[in-house]
Amino acid sequence: MPELKCKIYEKRSSVLTRRLTLPFVIAALITPDSLLAAERHAPLPDALLGAGLRQILRSDKLKISVKLAGKDKIYIIHIGQIHENPPLVGKTTQESVEIISSWQKRIRNFTSFSFRVCKSPVFVEGVVFKKRLDAKFRERMNKLIKRVERLLKSKSFNKINIDGLMQLFLFLDNLKHPDRYKVMELAYTTYEKLAISGDDKIIDLLLYLNDKLASRYTAGKVYYSAMGLFWSGKIDIYGAEDIDLNIEAMDALKDYTLFKEGRDELMDRIRQTDIKSSLLENILKQKGYSRAKLLKYKARFDRLVITERENELYMRIQAYFKSPYVKKHGKPRCVPVVYGVGHNFSNTLKKWNKSHQLKFGVIKVSPK
Repeated sequence: MPELKCKIYEKRSSVLTRRLTLPFVIAALITPDSLLAAERHAPLPDALLGAGLRQILRSDKLKISVKLAGKDKIYIIHIGQIHENPPLVGKTTQESVEIISSWQKRIRNFTSFSFRVCKSPVFVEGVVFKKRLDAKFRERMNKLIKRVERLLKSKSFNKINIDGLMQLFLFLDNLKHPDRYKVMELAYTTYEKLAISGDDKIIDLLLYLNDKLASRYTAGKVYYSAMGLFWSGKIDIYGAEDIDLNIEAMDALKDYTLFKEGRDELMDRIRQTDIKSSLLENILKQKGYSRAKLLKYKARFDRLVITERENELYMRIQAYFKSPYVKKHGKPRCVPVVYGVGHNFSNTLKKWNKSHQLKFGVIKVSPK
């Protein structure tokens, strides 16, 4: 089983707040793609994706657009998703579950369709494994889960390697295995009786499991199309994220969002007073909410959340194209990518195409 670093759980103070995916709020912070304003019926998508495309677009009420079209380019099929655990901003938990799941179900058919047509694994936002995960991989993992269940129910469960068990749970959570909460609950009830021993590894495991099990009645109800398709054997997938970069990006997102919200709230309070608007920035600066700080947080957000994560995706696609699998089976026609609908890709791809032999265009598909 590939190693998944435990770095995100090194500090107990943060163990209850870490996530491997970025919040839906990104979509509201990134400048919307102007091409989403109207569907473009360009010939390129039909020529590339072939028969069945328009039927799926109509039946699932999807819109399609093309960016950076050109000869001899490999097209990223950007399947725009909304994601992350509820609640969404301004919505109740139940409303959020329904909104995210409905969106994800509408991109399910097209995700499966693009996997078959492109003959490429689906690159998935939030997934960190840098390899093609296929049927053999699914079979090995399901066998491993059954073996762990048997061991947890046996009298010799205390011989299980705790580090290995933590790695397994991080893995199952990252790929949203349908039985992840069932196995986690079994492990929690099994090891809870050993917490009195004071073993740091067991306590860390229980803290992690407690966090995950507490969210199972909300996060567990959200349907994710790519993960559902993968575990049901409909698609192969490939990780689009670097775990360390993902953690940095989450921190940048959190810092920028909290600072911006604090500044906006203070601005609203000041504007309700008789203070002259010309003094607004001076007061904000005195309170620690200067425009210079805002721009600094925004620049870090843009670099980590957008630029570096999108470049990481391109590098992973490039690495896959050089893999033994592609050399044996041939280069894909296109590359399906399930990624946040708020991402544009245009700016980073323009720079990438200027300096790399493998050049990309983008066909974006998302619910209307």
